[in-house]
Amino acid sequence: MLDASEVSLKKIKCLILTLDESMMPVHVTEKLTCYPFLGKRFDDDIFAHVSPRMRRNLIHHTWDSVEDFTNNKSASIYWNHLRMWEYIMNTTPDDSLSLIIEDDCVMHKGVEWLLESIQLEKKIPTHNMILKLYNNPENWILGLLELTHCSRVQVYDIWYTLYQCKCTPMQKMWSTLIYVVDKHSARMLFENAMPLEHHVDAYIQRKGCEQGNLFVLDGNMVQTSGRWSMHQTYTEYRDRFLLGVHTFSYDFNRTTCSIW
Repeated sequence: MLDASEVSLKKIKCLILTLDESMMPVHVTEKLTCYPFLGKRFDDDIFAHVSPRMRRNLIHHTWDSVEDFTNNKSASIYWNHLRMWEYIMNTTPDDSLSLIIEDDCVMHKGVEWLLESIQLEKKIPTHNMILKLYNNPENWILGLLELTHCSRVQVYDIWYTLYQCKCTPMQKMWSTLIYVVDKHSARMLFENAMPLEHHVDAYIQRKGCEQGNLFVLDGNMVQTSGRWSMHQTYTEYRDRFLLGVHTFSYDFNRTTCSIW
């Protein structure tokens, strides 16, 4: 590994999306502290920014695509990530990276090690970049065939492979549990975010793959706290699974990725 003195490491700003007003900063390492970013619950203001089609769907509890909001909470999650992108693009310097995590993420010091290693060894560009550190790749039907291999990176005794999305994939890389942006990628996400319509992770994937600046790991860097998911009731899981099969069929016909 290169010496840190040979490379100018970007400062890491860490934000925790939470609805808990009493949450305190979380000290991960001596150099990395994550600060609460207070989110907003669904209200009329958020509903006013939802697309007309999706407003009807939320009222009647229907979906046209697996990417559509599941319920009001999905819309508020999107809105809160949008507010974080706005905050990052307006307040952070160019020489910084922003680590966004949701409050059910179990953080550990290996995340800081990974981000330093990527910069020291110049694994991927860190300008206008989105890096997802939790993706559940074992659920991808086609594995990693649609993505472009970039490099390998070691965190302690675990090796991860970095992949880049340069096309419109058939698969959905769900989760916004933890990801990294810089000022420029936050601006790109913010400026294209309206109207609210799709799950925020589906939106990040679509814009990141279009720009070719979305990178993912072949494994999960962190774990969740095990908090109950909004999709885990039997009826919603069944309905969304069937809708996911339909969406995959639709995406198969419009993909720009080559898997052969």
